[in-house]
Amino acid sequence: MSTSRKIALLGDSTIDNKHWAKVSVVEHLKQALGSSFVVNDLTNDGFTTSDCLNGAYRNKAVPSFPALKFTPLVEGALQIKESDFILLSVGGNDFREFLAKLSHATNMQKYFRDNFDTVLRTMQNNYLNILKNLRALNPKAAIILMTQYYPARKSDSYYRIYQFMDFLRKTDLGKECKDADEMAQKFLQFAYSPIFKKITAEMHPCIVADITSSLDPYNETNYACQIEPSIEGGKKIAHMISTLMNTPITPGMSYRFKPEFFIDQTKDPIDISAFSEWKPYHPKRIALLEAPVKEHKAKEQPKISDKLLSLFGLLKKKSSSTGSIPSEDEAKLKKEREREMDLLM
Repeated sequence: MSTSRKIALLGDSTIDNKHWAKVSVVEHLKQALGSSFVVNDLTNDGFTTSDCLNGAYRNKAVPSFPALKFTPLVEGALQIKESDFILLSVGGNDFREFLAKLSHATNMQKYFRDNFDTVLRTMQNNYLNILKNLRALNPKAAIILMTQYYPARKSDSYYRIYQFMDFLRKTDLGKECKDADEMAQKFLQFAYSPIFKKITAEMHPCIVADITSSLDPYNETNYACQIEPSIEGGKKIAHMISTLMNTPITPGMSYRFKPEFFIDQTKDPIDISAFSEWKPYHPKRIALLEAPVKEHKAKEQPKISDKLLSLFGLLKKKSSSTGSIPSEDEAKLKKEREREMDLLM
């Protein structure tokens, strides 16, 4: 009799990114978990909350996918029932599809006023109904709710998401936001917080994997085509999820992964807080937190040319003009980063 534990994955291309990366999040997760886990993949690229709840054609976003209707909660019912863990990562495509329609509207302001609230409420209601259906199928499994990561900040030519965020700043929703980053932070909090606050005791055990506050949107290596996880980004997502699956968890809590988590496999620096009070980190705050880690890693990995020079005793001690940071300047830089992060809370 098999003693392997099982996880069912439901959602969109935040997990089902095989069309965009040679190694998908699913494959990374299987590698991270090893033979002690069975991973049942019920995800589908392009699926919205409505698709996850009611089904849709597999090829709706990627034409090369099978032209077959797939309803995860029906076709995957047995896998869900037998699971020890369930991962849900869905919602981003609800807004991607809305954005596509908005961009073709004759009067964008009017289209937004007439339709956005309905799209938002539908997404939130669908999400909660998916949870209720999962609990009806499996009353005991630990459900991991994976939040949507920020899209890549420097690749906005793909989907123009941050242009959309600038548009939102002209609406009542974003009139107090200083820039597109702050609007993106507020937008995701506006989308997810009402869901988390409505999770009842009957839906537990549930936890939040705060990928929004963990994956740096200013690090382009995390992404493919702005909104898809790259091989590197997918590996990080799998590492976060697998860690939660092998860590004692507390229902009702949100788990944020610090930058150190991704470079030191012997440590798991994680911030834990109640998900009923969830607020994602500002995109620039994540980048500022990651910057010292990147610098430290760069110092530990000298260029090949430096290594060769050192073999022949030709490498001179670096001065501040060649890239090293004197301790006084380093302290000043740290203080400046802390000041900036205080402004981004």
